[in-house]
Amino acid sequence: MESKSILLDEIHLNSVGVDVGSSTTVIVISKIGVRRSGRGLSSRFSVFSRELVHSSEPVFTPFTSDGRRIDVGRLKEIIGAAYEGARIRKEEVDLGVVIMTGEAAAKENSKAIGEMIAENLGDFLSVVAGHNMESALAAHGSGAVAISRAEGIKVLNVDIGGGTTKLALVDNGEVKGTEAFYLGGRSLIMDEEGRVIRVEPSAAFAAERVGVEVQRGGRLDQGSLQRIARWMASKVVKAVNCENDRDLDQLLLTQPMGCDEVRGVVFSGGVAEYIYGRERKYFNDLGKFLGLEIRSAMERGELRAQVLEGAERIRATVCGASQFTVQVSGNTIYVSNGSILPVRNAKVITVEYEGGKSAEEVAKAIRSKAKVLEIGEGVVALAVRWRGSTSYENLLSFANGVREGLEDYIRAGKPLVLVFDEDVGRNLGLLLREELGVGVDVVAVDGVRLQDLDFVDIGRRVEPLGPFQSR
Repeated sequence: MESKSILLDEIHLNSVGVDVGSSTTVIVISKIGVRRSGRGLSSRFSVFSRELVHSSEPVFTPFTSDGRRIDVGRLKEIIGAAYEGARIRKEEVDLGVVIMTGEAAAKENSKAIGEMIAENLGDFLSVVAGHNMESALAAHGSGAVAISRAEGIKVLNVDIGGGTTKLALVDNGEVKGTEAFYLGGRSLIMDEEGRVIRVEPSAAFAAERVGVEVQRGGRLDQGSLQRIARWMASKVVKAVNCENDRDLDQLLLTQPMGCDEVRGVVFSGGVAEYIYGRERKYFNDLGKFLGLEIRSAMERGELRAQVLEGAERIRATVCGASQFTVQVSGNTIYVSNGSILPVRNAKVITVEYEGGKSAEEVAKAIRSKAKVLEIGEGVVALAVRWRGSTSYENLLSFANGVREGLEDYIRAGKPLVLVFDEDVGRNLGLLLREELGVGVDVVAVDGVRLQDLDFVDIGRRVEPLGPFQSR
């Protein structure tokens, strides 16, 4: 019997990723296609195509002369130039993510910068900062996750940027742990005459360890720079080899993820361009020296794991954001008030529901998870892994449990955001608002999978293309 395929509902989205880092700023613009699966009457969409439209050349992140703030005007110009290069207008941007990472995230106006981009340069839904998230995104963008999944091995992604080095342990395609320490290629910067114009504490720490005197306005010869870089490279090697080191402990920016032997290591970040021999230019900093010292250690066989080459290096973090953050809900959604969208930066807490659980059990599970994850004052998204039938009794029991478990949150007047992995969003939303009388706005979407400590944004509704529609 011959079967014929049918044209499934599709959505095509223009996606923009902006990575404002310690050293450089990169913009990646992509076109993403998502398609309804069509299996088993499912309403779930999945990504079926990604087309890179434009990738900007990395430019130095613009800081004010005192180094305390990011130059807003110059940053807008950089992003505007990328839009021109891609021939895209801000009105055509369907979704985007702004990532403030490393030292850039610590600047006085970092939050305002993210909000400025979100409000003035298109429909940006995320402002993300944090070493652990950056580590995970870099692992996705570099290709380490894909390599681990394809080969079924443990891979360590080592992302060396301007101010920090981030590690992500990937096992069978899943990021199992992250870690970051204060060590990067632009922690020491010289002018064209070789005078030191910027020295970060991590570079001063390294210089002290090798007996090199560093002070602003002073000069450093190539031998001194190599000694500092060699010391830094030795710390990266120890981290890759899972060796304990007191100096690394002092440079840690996160909780240690613990040691685990790996079979492959992928380098990403600006310094990786030197490690893989893709860049030769000197940018008046430690980046070139650090990359070449790591490459030398690799050639001497000092790394226990095999060095693998991923798909991206300096653009790994922003590419990871565009790959990792896009999910599209199906058509069985519920939104009590369309003006509430978009919802931005909702902190995720997850619970599982198995058919037959009582409302009291559901409420207890929600309260326990909310306490452990310290949901704070922002908007919370309850991500639900639904197991069992979607009978009225189960739906009503769960809805009552949500109302009881988030009683204080609802009393505060915050919107109730529910995210399901199965197609129950519309029914639960209707139950909560129209039958149980929950007096706050309710957004319930389905076909989306989230994890604890994720942050989720829910954008405006986008209508898919039907069998006879085109854009």
